[in-house]
Amino acid sequence: MSTNGATGTDTSHPLNPLSAEEISQTTTILRGSGRITPMMRIMAYSPHEPDKRTVLAWAPGQPVRRSVDVVIRDHERRLTIEALVSLPEGEVTLWRERGDVQPALTYPEVFAAMQAAYDDSAFQQALAK
Repeated sequence: MSTNGATGTDTSHPLNPLSAEEISQTTTILRGSGRITPMMRIMAYSPHEPDKRTVLAWAPGQPVRRSVDVVIRDHERRLTIEALVSLPEGEVTLWRERGDVQPALTYPEVFAAMQAAYDDSAFQQALAK
């Protein structure tokens, strides 16, 4: 895979997974937008699928303009944010705040929930029976 971080173009297949460089660039763009607060957690990055005509017309070596779908959780306001980041433009092109959805739990959240159950005396007593 060959990605040009300066232009946000990629010469690999348009449906390839994101590279580490693209994820890092996306994070930099999001933080630079001024919209990310300390109480927000970036939950997921995924390549934004181009339309079918673009995918079918693509030829090896042809540059692809990449965008990234990002799911962010704002814990303070209890909102999930769906963002679209354009790598070529270096900007957030969509920012949708939603109160009707919640992203999947992260591993630290799962482990914290398990530990809270294990530390609960009622849970321990139930296990002892």
